Amino acid sequence: MNVPESIYLFYKADFITFGIRKRFKLNPMTATVLWYLFFNGVLLITAIHDNIVFSTSNRIGLLNDFGWWIITTLGFNATFYTFLWLPDGVAKTILGLVQNKVIGLPSSHKDQDGKETLDIYIQKFFRSYSNRLWYIIPSVIAIPLLDSLVQSHRKFLIWETASNFSFGFTIFLYMFFFFLFVTLLTRVIIVILWLNKLFKDFDIDVRVLHPDNAGGLAPLSRFGMAIVYMIVIIAISNVFGDISEAVITSKAYIDVVRQPFVFSTYIAYSVFASLAFFAPLSLAHTSMKKAKNHFITEISDQFEIELANVQTLLAGDNAKLKNSLSKLEELQKLYNVASKFPVWPFNIGNLAGFFGAIVSPFLISLISIVTEQFFK
Repeated sequence: MNVPESIYLFYKADFITFGIRKRFKLNPMTATVLWYLFFNGVLLITAIHDNIVFSTSNRIGLLNDFGWWIITTLGFNATFYTFLWLPDGVAKTILGLVQNKVIGLPSSHKDQDGKETLDIYIQKFFRSYSNRLWYIIPSVIAIPLLDSLVQSHRKFLIWETASNFSFGFTIFLYMFFFFLFVTLLTRVIIVILWLNKLFKDFDIDVRVLHPDNAGGLAPLSRFGMAIVYMIVIIAISNVFGDISEAVITSKAYIDVVRQPFVFSTYIAYSVFASLAFFAPLSLAHTSMKKAKNHFITEISDQFEIELANVQTLLAGDNAKLKNSLSKLEELQKLYNVASKFPVWPFNIGNLAGFFGAIVSPFLISLISIVTEQFFK
């Protein structure tokens, strides 16, 4: 089955992705670095004008605000990069499944080479992915968040509140990346739902001996891990942001973590990171398990036939008996091999990477709490 050109529609989902990826021909990493240098360059020039590049007796300087640099370097960059990368992630996942010969034609619609059928699926996928209604979600959430952000940040004696421009521009950056982040999460959910639909609408041919040790379905686990790494990086930046808030407000870090909003972000992080990794794999798991059980059932049925032959030949032809016994032995070996077929589209390395990544923000937070208590 060929992959239709419509797979590249996802670059046209919004003017940001289209402008950067298609108009200016920038890859996600280059665009992210340029944007990072631009907005921090503007803030640095503003800080020089406000004479607050370094800390003074009553205000933390831009270059001394470690929280800002970690949040922007990790959180902002991870959000912006993944937002621009997501069309690549979708295209490579579907392309990988096609190249691994996992996706077959749906039994309800068989055309010459599958291109038309897959093209229809991708176009419907894109319409859902690019629907402007999804922008309502971050817009509605942003209204109360903006007021809360303004009220809390006005109290910070840092470079941000040294002038109206630096304060307004910083609030704009926070809201812009919040909008990108919520839109990104919404799109990830849409992608997961449509990848699952792919497994429902198309015949899936699990390649049990594929070298990826995942039945040819490794593109799904790679996509899930990429999203998990993005979420983990943003979570780590949030942890350091909380540490920075504790320093700026002279609060204990544990008190910052106990705030309902902050504590809820830890819960949301755990739930969504797990969902991002396992949800795309759920139907793949079903397909792999179904293929494995079907093969084992065929072996079992053939074994029963040969066993019945052996029983009828016990008092008969020794040559035929020997041949039937040999078949039983081969079927037993084949059964042992089939029993070891994977039923999840990831290997031990993927799983270790997932658990290692997901605990890292909690580990950093725990170390901070223990360190704070120890030096108290």
